[in-house]
Formats: sequence, structure tokens, C-alpha cells
Amino acid sequence: MQNYTQANQLKSFRFTQHQLNQILKQYQTYGFTQSQILQAWQKCNQDQYLFHDVLIQQVNAKGTVSKDLLQSQLNLKTQTDQKQMRNSIFIQTVDDLQNCDLPTLQELYRTNQINSPNWKPTGLINLGNTCYINIMLQYMFNVTTFRQLIFNVQLPSSKNNGQKVIQKLKELFALMQSGNRNYINPCELITSLQEYKPNILTIKGEQNDYNELQLMFLDAIESSLLDLNNESVIQEFKSIFYGQSEENIIVSNKVVKTNPTQYSSITIEANEENLLKAFTSSRILYIDDYEISEKVFTKALIHQNIKTVPKILQFYLNRVLYDTNQNQLIKNNKVFTFPSTIDISQFIQDDSINQSKEMQELLKKEQEILQKLEQCGDIQSDTQFEGLIKLFTKQPNEPFIIDPQPNLQSHIEMAKQLSLYQEAFKIKKQQLQMDFIKIEEQKRRVIEAKKTIYQLTALLIHSGTALSGHYYCFIYDGKFWWKFNDRVVTQVEFPVVFAEAQGKTNKNTNVSGLIYEQCEQINQKRLVPLGNELEQFIEQKNQELLMLFDQQKVLQIKSRILQRAAEHKIIYPKSQIAIALTKYQYFEEFLQGNPNRHYFVRYTILDEELKILNPILKYPQQINEYKKYFISNSGIFPKNFDQMFQQDYSKYTFINNLISNFSVPTIVTSANFQQVITQFQKYCLQLKNLDNSAFEYLTILFQAILLQGCFLCELLIQKSKLQEGKQLTQFIFETIKTSQFIQAIITQQLRENMKSIIEELEELSKKQSLISKSNITSPSILVPDTIFQINQNKIKDLSDVIQKFDELEQNTQLWIGFVNKILKSSEIIPQKVRLEQEMPLYFDKKLY
Repeated sequence: MQNYTQANQLKSFRFTQHQLNQILKQYQTYGFTQSQILQAWQKCNQDQYLFHDVLIQQVNAKGTVSKDLLQSQLNLKTQTDQKQMRNSIFIQTVDDLQNCDLPTLQELYRTNQINSPNWKPTGLINLGNTCYINIMLQYMFNVTTFRQLIFNVQLPSSKNNGQKVIQKLKELFALMQSGNRNYINPCELITSLQEYKPNILTIKGEQNDYNELQLMFLDAIESSLLDLNNESVIQEFKSIFYGQSEENIIVSNKVVKTNPTQYSSITIEANEENLLKAFTSSRILYIDDYEISEKVFTKALIHQNIKTVPKILQFYLNRVLYDTNQNQLIKNNKVFTFPSTIDISQFIQDDSINQSKEMQELLKKEQEILQKLEQCGDIQSDTQFEGLIKLFTKQPNEPFIIDPQPNLQSHIEMAKQLSLYQEAFKIKKQQLQMDFIKIEEQKRRVIEAKKTIYQLTALLIHSGTALSGHYYCFIYDGKFWWKFNDRVVTQVEFPVVFAEAQGKTNKNTNVSGLIYEQCEQINQKRLVPLGNELEQFIEQKNQELLMLFDQQKVLQIKSRILQRAAEHKIIYPKSQIAIALTKYQYFEEFLQGNPNRHYFVRYTILDEELKILNPILKYPQQINEYKKYFISNSGIFPKNFDQMFQQDYSKYTFINNLISNFSVPTIVTSANFQQVITQFQKYCLQLKNLDNSAFEYLTILFQAILLQGCFLCELLIQKSKLQEGKQLTQFIFETIKTSQFIQAIITQQLRENMKSIIEELEELSKKQSLISKSNITSPSILVPDTIFQINQNKIKDLSDVIQKFDELEQNTQLWIGFVNKILKSSEIIPQKVRLEQEMPLYFDKKLY
């Protein structure tokens, strides 16, 4: 048989032999002959994705297909296409922990590491029909020798795509072993696999596809390891997953050809009912047209013998059949039995000898106990007993009629009888459980005495139909059985495992794969050393999760910040000028009317709340980062808050420093009047283009002080200090001429006031023979400085300056009132009215 011979000359027998066996069995059930299948397999170059179309084209070309068979083929093709569309994979390539709230993070957080008493294995997130990938990763992680091999692989700093797969597998296994998460997103590993082997995830989660994925994954790992040129690592890898086999082609009871092969898994038919029978059946393949010479064909038999067994022995059940009546794929849900331990010698020897009598007897007893335990019911049965007992106990004490016979029992008697039955069931169940434990202990002793014993450590379960479904698995970690259902991991007892594998819970849920592990390595220490690089990786990842906890705790103070901001108030100073300057004492008031004001209040309160929160944070040293996170994610700050804040804050800082340099008197007297006026002109000049409200109040106060200066001139005259009075009068006149901060109506009022003062000075001067008005010496007028440079490195406290402005306004209140009245009415105040209101101040000695 030339085609079959050529099909065997493949680069990776362990990969294609499984495919070929599966294709032969499956497509023969569709009505194709063995010869047609093998020819198509050769023509498509062993490409499983092209095979179906090539086969149909080949058969149609020869015209050997019947109408019914052609229709079956078309139906099969349609179902395959529909299934491919329905089961397309969505890979979530971003680990979106940043979007997790605090309850989700608390669910995610794992405190105990492997080997600790309360340790719980890590789940894996389903990224969209990736459950079959998850169970493969879970069982491979559970193989301690493989995990140790992966951790110990030394990779170059510059990695190719294959080595990136190894790196991501190392990181995933490290997180599963020593990370602080109850479940992990495997997206980075899956993404690296897609980049390295684009076809590895074209499998769409079909019931049989797990085995193909596992074969391709092992092939990808081996190819990556080969690039490292480390023969010892390759051999260790092969010893874990690959065994050696021999394929004999037999014609007329004579071996005509022998092909050495290797395998990583053994595909068996679920229809064979039990493991040993299914294995024996899978070793023999009949060929109708084996080519012994050119164009000479005969019947042949292919017998596959196991020579060596890897540390991990894997069996995969084919449950998919093609129903010719329904013209569609169906799932075979037949119960399949299997032992919890096997003696591999029965699989290696040709005659499939039985296990030791002692182990056979123990396995038989184990099955009997499991069946009896099933008959005793579960927790639901106990609950039903309790319900019935309560029902009868509550009934009136009347005879309970079971049948028309005169034998009657009261409800109380029935309740007592049910209680006895319940107790008997409990005792029987407890005894069976004790017997089961004894059997397991006896099996362990047999295993320890014989190194050819392998123990069941993983069961792959498929729930669903031939066209769709879900994978999960049970794994034994050396101490406990665990159920891995994507991210959900729960501890279970073996009877539960056995029941689900047999389809007891759901007829469409049953075992699809059995993984046995060499007993010598099951009880090895489960915590594998990570090495410095992975230790640092885990520390970083664990810190990331703890910092996410802190970030969520920080976000929880949002409501308190908003409440405090709503209640926030400032006690304003009394004077108008002080109110105008308060904004430069309090930045939030500088932002009055600006949206940033609300943000700044929250910003300030945020600092205070973070100080309160700091002691309970996992990483308090990251407080500045948490502050940035809150601003970005709380939703109470605009996206451009930083930019807006810096612009406003720069202006605020400049004016704050400017005002801090103001020298403000609390009272204006004849002695300091000229200095005060000169300073106020400078202050007005500096604030003119910076702050309108402060400038407005400052000019009002400036004009009020000038009006007060008229009063001070009159006061000096009354005290016979004519020379000082004349100098002050001359200063006021010069200020009126040069200042740009005096409004016209105020200038008119000042000139009117000065007119009477000058007249009075002239009259008194004549009497005292003093120098005439025209010879009055002009005082030196101080020219206001331009705006000077301010050191903005530090915010200055303006409370003292503002308090002095407040006191100055109180002491100048009369003349401020004059200014406001004049500006409001646009009329000057008559001299008589002015003098009457100023009269009480003539006796105020502070003004001299």
C-alpha cells in the first residue's frame, strides 16, 4: 500500500499518526473507503485543514460516489462550516485588572501559596471558547517535573517567537504557583502562541479538538527548546510526554515491515466501554489494499506495540460519530469505565497481561464501594429524609393509612421509623467511606512496592454535544482532588469525580481524557524554586495587585471628598479690600467663578483624606501615584485638570508673592501720609493688569486716603503747623496732577477741598508774616516702581497683610464712604457737609 507507506514518512509521527488513525476511523463511518481516505491524506500533504475538500474532490472526479453518500458529505461539510462560525474564538489580549472594583479584587486575591495548609490552586479566565486551552495548562502545571523543567530553562535576552512562548509559559506557571491571584488571565501566553504558530488556535473548541491542541502545543514547546541546543533539556522533556512504540505491518501472519515511532497520547474509542479493552482495540488496524509490490495489493494488519512509557500517560476518548440516518455528527455518551491506578506492564506487553492479582482485587473492591456509595444517595437524600420526618412529626397523632389493610401506624411512629432508616443509611455510608479509605491505603502500599504503577491524576470532562460544549477537568495534586472550571476552582472528593466522569450528573457530561502519572513523582514537593528572574517577576506582579487594592481603597474616599467639598466654607475678613485680597491667601478663592475652584477644594481635601487613609494602604510609599490615579479615575476632575491647575496656580503664586511684599499701615497720619500714597500708587500699578477686583478696591482706598489727606491738612492748620500743612497740601496737588488712578469726579472733590484749605493757609500766613503761597517748597514726589520680579517658589502667608488692610479700611471708613457716595451720585459733597462729618475726628490724637 504505497499511499500509506508514504504517509508514514512524516516529520513528526506522534502528531500525524494520531490524525491518521482518527481520520481513518471517522471517515470510514461516513461511507468512504480506506483507500480513498489514504490517497486524499497523501494528496493534501497531511494538512488536516485541506483534507476534507481534497477527499470530496477526489471522489467526485472518479465518479464513484453514490447520491446518498454525496448528500452525506455535503451535509457534513455544511455542519463543519457552521460549527466553525459558531465557535470562532475571541481572544481577550489585555489583562483588564485596572477596571476591577474592590469586591472583584477581593475575590481575585489569594493569600496562601502552594504547600501551605489552606492553599487553593489558581483558576484561568476563559477568553472566549478557550476552556480547552485552560484545562491543558492546568494539567501541565500539575506535572511538577515539567514545571521545574520550564522554570529552569535559560533563555537569551533577545528571544525569537518560540522562546517568547517559553518565557510566557514560565511567567504563567510562576503566577499559578506563587502569585497572589485566585485566577489569572492567560492572554499573554495565548497571544505569543498565535504569533509563533498561527494555526494553533484555529481549532474551534470541538469535542475532539483538545487532543490536537495538546499535540500542537507540545510540538511548539519542543521546537522552542530545540532552538536552545540543550540536549539534556530536550531529553527530559521527551521523557515526560513521549514514549516509544513500534508499528508492525503484517501480511499472511508475517511481519513485512517495522516502523519505530513515538507517541505522546493514545486515542481510544469510547464505544469500547473500558480502558483496557479500548486500548487493545486501538493497537490493531486492518488494511484492505496494502501494496506489496507495484500494482499488487493485499490485505494487511498493522499492529502497534508500546515499547516505553513516558512519565505522563495520556488517553483520549473519541466520542464523535457520524450518524448516517440523521446525516450529522453525534456524540457517543456511552459510560466508559477506568481504574484509578494502572500497571503499565499490561500496556507494554503484546499479550496485555493482567495486573497483579492484589491490585486487580483492590480495584474491583474500589468499584463496588463507589457503586454502593452512589446507592446511598448524596446530601440531597439526607435533606429529603429530614423533610419527611418533619412532615410526619407536625401531623396530628392519627393513624397513617399506608394501604387499605387494618395495619395502621401513627404519624409519630412513621417519623421514628424514618429516623431509624436515616440513621442506618448514615452508618452504612460512613462504613463505606472508611472502607474506601482503607482500599486507597492498600493501593498506595502496592504502588510503592511496584514502580510500574501509574496513578490517575487528571480527568478531562466534556459537557455538551458533538457540535458544541464546554471542557473542564479534575486534577489530583498529591493531596486533594480539585475541579477546574475556568476561573472557578473547588475541592472535591473522588466519588464526585467518578460520578461526573460516568455521566451520572448529566448524560451529556462525561470523561473525554484520562491522564495517569508515574507514582514516583506525584508526591514530590509541589513548590518548585523559581530563580531570581521569576522571583522578581512575581514580586512585581503581586505588588501590582496590592497596589490595585490601594487604588480601589483610594477611590472609595470619593463620596467623603464630595461631601466635605460641598460643606466647605471660608470665613471672610470684614473689609472689602481684604475680601478682594483673600483670594491670594486662599487659592480656592482665587478660583472663585472658575470650575477649577471646585476641583481645587477637592484636591486639597484629597490630600487630607489620603493622610488619614495612609496607615491602611499596602504600599503607603506610593501615595503620590495613588493621588494621580484618583485624579484620573474618580470622575470628579477634568481630564486637563493638571494643565488648568498649573496655569491658574502660576498666576496665583505670582500675585501672592507680590502682595506679601506690600507694606500696609493700619492708620494714615500726617507723618506717614506721603509714604502711604506713594506705596499705594505702586500697588495699584502692579495689580492694574493682574486682578480687576483687587485693583478696583485698592484705587477706592487710595482715593479715600487722598480725601483723608485734605482732612489732615486742615488738622495741621488747626494745630498751627502751617509749614507741615503747606507741604502736605503741595504733595496732594502734585499727586492729583501725576496719578492715573484718581477718577475725574474725585479730582473735582479734592480740588474743592484744597481750595478752602489754601485760602485758610494764605490768611494765616499773612497774619504770621510767613512765606507766601507761591514760595512753598515742593515736596519730593516718589515715582511708583514698575512690577518687580517675585520669587514664586513658595506660597506666602498673607494673613498679616490682609489684617492690616482690614484695619486700615476701618480707620478710613468715613472717606471710603465719601468716595462711594461721590462715584454713585457723580456729585461732589458740599464742604459744609464734609466738615460736619469730619468734625469728631479733630480730637483723634492718633491722626497727628
